[in-house]
Amino acid sequence: MKVRKLEWSIITNVGGGYCALVNEFQTSYAIWFSDGKTLTGDPDNNHKEHTSKEDAMEWCQKDFELRANQLFE
Repeated sequence: MKVRKLEWSIITNVGGGYCALVNEFQTSYAIWFSDGKTLTGDPDNNHKEHTSKEDAMEWCQKDFELRANQLFE
């Protein structure tokens, strides 16, 4: 199954970051920066540290694809 690319929006409040809405799960992925760290939040509200914004976006995309494939099998 082909899964769409996440579309990232810039968050301008709460210190900034990025958000990708996932209507399929009625939730979103978030990326933010704190104390020199790049962090993500997944649809289950788990937090993970990444080496860069790009690494975080790639991780979110892969996680989304895995979840979407499991949901629509």
